[in-house]
Amino acid sequence: QLNIYVKTNFNDSRMSKNITYELNDIKNELKLNYILKDLKMQIIDIWKKENIINLSIPLLIRIKFQHTNLRDLDNLKNTFYKISIIDNYTLEEFNINYSFFKIYYYGNPKRLRTELLKFGYQLNNDQGHWGLYIND
Repeated sequence: QLNIYVKTNFNDSRMSKNITYELNDIKNELKLNYILKDLKMQIIDIWKKENIINLSIPLLIRIKFQHTNLRDLDNLKNTFYKISIIDNYTLEEFNINYSFFKIYYYGNPKRLRTELLKFGYQLNNDQGHWGLYIND
């Protein structure tokens, strides 16, 4: 019997798993190749489950950004250019207190939230309405 312990850390999402294979002879290359392929598939499944990044099509999110001055708005637009998973964005609506953006990005909302947090922005979901705030 071969016991394998797999420990992963994808985007601060930690997971550990014990996997057992029946193996009578450690020199059985056919069985070892099967085990390696199966392990690879299980790790890929973990990666897919976390949906770290989806390169096939960008996702769309509409956010409301509350700002106090135009400098806040300009800083946010510069931040969008610095975040590699953001493919494109458009400013949909603008007024003195807030702006609405459409952001096209790769990955999932959790990943986008993490990336924005690195630049001092908090992305919140309130019953399907996404709000972006400057972290104080």
